[in-house]
Amino acid sequence: NNIDTNHKYDFSIVFPGGEKNFTLHDNMLMIAKSNSNKTLLFSFETENWWNKFNIEKKDSNIWLPWKKISQHVDGIVCVSKECVEWAREYYEKDQNFPMFGIEGPINTVICDTVEVEKNDQVCFFTRIGVNSSHKGFKFLNELNRKSLSGFNIKVIFGGNKPAAAIEKRFIDFFKKNNINLQFYNNLIEQDKFKIVKESKILFYPETFTGFGLPPLESLYCETRPLCFDIPVIRKNDVGLFKYLHEDSIG
Repeated sequence: NNIDTNHKYDFSIVFPGGEKNFTLHDNMLMIAKSNSNKTLLFSFETENWWNKFNIEKKDSNIWLPWKKISQHVDGIVCVSKECVEWAREYYEKDQNFPMFGIEGPINTVICDTVEVEKNDQVCFFTRIGVNSSHKGFKFLNELNRKSLSGFNIKVIFGGNKPAAAIEKRFIDFFKKNNINLQFYNNLIEQDKFKIVKESKILFYPETFTGFGLPPLESLYCETRPLCFDIPVIRKNDVGLFKYLHEDSIG
């Protein structure tokens, strides 16, 4: 609704949603193609990639509108280089079809303005909600141990925090080991980097991710990243990540 139909754009990028709604996606594609010289599909995940690595499987029909759009675009933009390999297979595109893997940048301009001292603190990145078990919130309890007595553990949520009553139960539970647990969400970049920089460890517990920027941000902040050994993380490793296994986090 916000497109200036009197202007011809070089590119339009169609960002599909998770709705099984062909009319919606048909309209998105029609508007994009009528106002642009080239039309691209942004693909942040595909059925073959998601359902191979996740316990929570998604309905194949979710991606049917995406596949339909892919037949009418000039190229596909993927959320990472790892994503390109799966997308090329899913959309049945040969090596000559333009597909691009973008890598999310670290906001070094903002990060470099933050000056703090390291302290006894762990930063824990996660998310909760539908289809979010791969974001690893369940591993938070693994940090409630006597060896971290006196530490701050700051949990950064992508999206909503738990309900206040659940949050309180977690905080009280960690207090038994003299651990100060705090929950954050909707942080601006300065506040996010402050937490990462003042932490000694960043725990990134995702068992599936499209790109995985926080471990790279952590390295830039000179904070040790701990994460699971999954392909998209491994491809961005420069030999400085510490890998964990679900059965041996302690």
